[in-house]
Amino acid sequence: MISQLILSVLLGITFCNWTRTPQITIDKFNQTDQKISISTEDFKHLKYPNAFDLELYYYEGLIDKKDITKYQKINDTQLYQQGCSYFERKIKVEDQLQIQLPDESKFNFTDMVVVGQQAYLIRSDNKIFKVQLDFNGYELKKMSVQSQHLDYSEQIAIDQKKKSHFVVANDQIFVVTEKGAISFQYQGWQNGNLPPIQFHKLEEVSNINYVHYDEKYQRLFIVAGKQGVLVYKIQEKNLNHAYTITGNLNIIKVQTKNDQLFLLDDKIGIHFFTLNENEYTDNEFKIPLENPISFVYNKNSFLVIAQTGQSQDKIIFGIEILFNFKNQDFYYNKFYLEDMQLKEVQNCGNFQFLIGYDVHKVIQTNVYRGFVDENFDYDTDFMIPLLQKIEEIEGTDYEKADTQYHYSLALTPHYLYGLIIKDKNPEIVCSSIKQIEQSYAILINSTQCEKAEIDPFIVCHEEHFINLVVNEVLLDSQSQWYAEVFLIVVFAIFILLLICGYRMCSKWRVIMQKMEEQLKKQENKKKQYANLQMA
Repeated sequence: MISQLILSVLLGITFCNWTRTPQITIDKFNQTDQKISISTEDFKHLKYPNAFDLELYYYEGLIDKKDITKYQKINDTQLYQQGCSYFERKIKVEDQLQIQLPDESKFNFTDMVVVGQQAYLIRSDNKIFKVQLDFNGYELKKMSVQSQHLDYSEQIAIDQKKKSHFVVANDQIFVVTEKGAISFQYQGWQNGNLPPIQFHKLEEVSNINYVHYDEKYQRLFIVAGKQGVLVYKIQEKNLNHAYTITGNLNIIKVQTKNDQLFLLDDKIGIHFFTLNENEYTDNEFKIPLENPISFVYNKNSFLVIAQTGQSQDKIIFGIEILFNFKNQDFYYNKFYLEDMQLKEVQNCGNFQFLIGYDVHKVIQTNVYRGFVDENFDYDTDFMIPLLQKIEEIEGTDYEKADTQYHYSLALTPHYLYGLIIKDKNPEIVCSSIKQIEQSYAILINSTQCEKAEIDPFIVCHEEHFINLVVNEVLLDSQSQWYAEVFLIVVFAIFILLLICGYRMCSKWRVIMQKMEEQLKKQENKKKQYANLQMA
């Protein structure tokens, strides 16, 4: 806490701004109950995928009251194997595949975009390579770089000191540079055929810091530092310059949400612009931050990389800022002072990543620090040297047991990695080695209720009440197995005896019928002989 306050002073954030408490609202939006009956050999798993935290309450014996104040709060694993225990959410990033890229020992790969089951990579000599992904529904089996490639060095001169930027818009892929842009239809790149390249002339800029595409309004934002932000409309597969956002700013990155545009200035912080008719206008609201480096927006949260100054002893760190669009109020929520040297922050699907030079970290955002303890975080560090970009492979998510699986690609200058993100849901596990009757109340804390979509300071409370009955097993598993086998054998013998008895009865009935027929014949013969003598 002290280190965070010192850092806030270095950033120019006042003690009042850091320590103030926002207006918190609790939305008790749901209440459920459940009865569980298991044996001493069973485990009952209850998963809660939308929760960031659970609170476990206990009552000895069975109770039907749905009042959490009647229960006693217990530690997460206080009743492990003696009732129900709570296990936190765990996120793990694993490197599943790795391939070396065709760099010819002198070029670097600088950007990547993933479309369906294909990835497209830019090499520093203005060549685009296609990578085919082999995903079988549960595993990324193979990544293969196709030998054919697109060469746009004739349209745009090679400058290895500058970086080209990928943008996907509808069925087109754009490559944006300071000297213009090219585009091609990615669906035309198949069966050995290369799509034609179309050149787009752009307004001249000296340097491009970032390129952002707003899918809703089909607008392309080229961030050019002190030259402002150039806004292009994509119309009939062409880039048409609409206007330029200028001012006494040095813009390094932008993000959008509906009609809102967020500009990150390298000295002042985050500026807010609003779309009015066909142009973005400054609404004169900003979040002050000194020396920011990069940022991303997610729901009601900004995750920012910044530094304390330009000196050699500068401290690079991450900071999350929660923002309430309803009343335009913001709060510095959490600092990330990591051992890794941070350089970038990126969105990848539902995850946010703090990118370092070698070590990186997955972050859980949109949870106000007052809802959880100071140590609320996950051990989610992973290592990929010189990571440049990480992007989700859409359509590869699936869930198995209590874990959700997400696949992504990670690009470095010379390698491409296939990553799997394992997101293990928070869960309650109930079991006991002896017979028990207990009641539990589970308070589920989440940000998934409807009201929390627009207000980050609403905590969604869902209460789940459980009546747990654990019965002892008379025999152990091996003895029970022997008993079951014995009963099956006895039953089989009984069936065989029934079949044999039925067949024997049937045969005896036939024999008796034959004997009766023979006796009748003999009696008839005697009668016929007696009648003959009388005659």
